[in-house]
Amino acid sequence: MNSSGMDEISLTDPEARQMYTRHGVDICYNGHIAVEADNHLITDYALDNNTNDYASLMPLAVASKEFLDDFELSADKGHFSLPNLLSLNEEGIDAYIPSPGKGKPGQNRETPEEAYHKECGTLF
Repeated sequence: MNSSGMDEISLTDPEARQMYTRHGVDICYNGHIAVEADNHLITDYALDNNTNDYASLMPLAVASKEFLDDFELSADKGHFSLPNLLSLNEEGIDAYIPSPGKGKPGQNRETPEEAYHKECGTLF
């Protein structure tokens, strides 16, 4: 445990992680699913132990793009990050992902939209 940086381990499932859920903190996995909107067909899915959603977006988006000709993506704000926006742009995928905002009042940090605009020179 010391070498992994974890302070707690599940004896029944050592790969599961502590994550926030709507019912508090629990030992669990993070599930992701990509669904085609018209017929509600599953195009891809993933189950991981990452406590955030940033890394899950692009593998699902790229896999879905292989099956769908006319492709637009929508995701929740947990997937909003500058690397995801840049990767979606490179893949030519139109995406609708709400911004998480600037954080707590008094924090003067750049939003992902501002960083994307600086990097790409475009507004969305």
